[in-house]
Amino acid sequence: MQMRRTTFARAVALLALLALIGGCTQASKPIVKVEGKIKFNDGKPLPAGTKLMFNPTEGRTGTATATTEADGSFKLTHVSGSSGAEVGKYTIQVLPPTEAEKEFYKQVSKDKAEGSLFAEIKEGMGPLELTLSKGK
Repeated sequence: MQMRRTTFARAVALLALLALIGGCTQASKPIVKVEGKIKFNDGKPLPAGTKLMFNPTEGRTGTATATTEADGSFKLTHVSGSSGAEVGKYTIQVLPPTEAEKEFYKQVSKDKAEGSLFAEIKEGMGPLELTLSKGK
């Protein structure tokens, strides 16, 4: 009788583990290639090396990051290492290059850099055009 209980308990534990693993490996949202440009509201590009962090506003979506070029252009990379971002809605955090941090924050408040930009990534979309407001 003891052996049957142990076997049953192991079977239940194995089924629970398989269900848990199955839930964790569900297909994620599609990852699409995303590129674009970011500029200040006066039309000038942000400093080269500015980091963009796309933080999902919806569950089960991974973050994506990019680093700007001198002209403000960027290409996103998903947290998995794939080129692009998952379909979904994001808030965008803007982090200045280390060597230009003081100058950057003279132009833009941290509040604006950390929560004033939003984007929705969709399949088949064109390049993103982002504008960051200057000012304190």
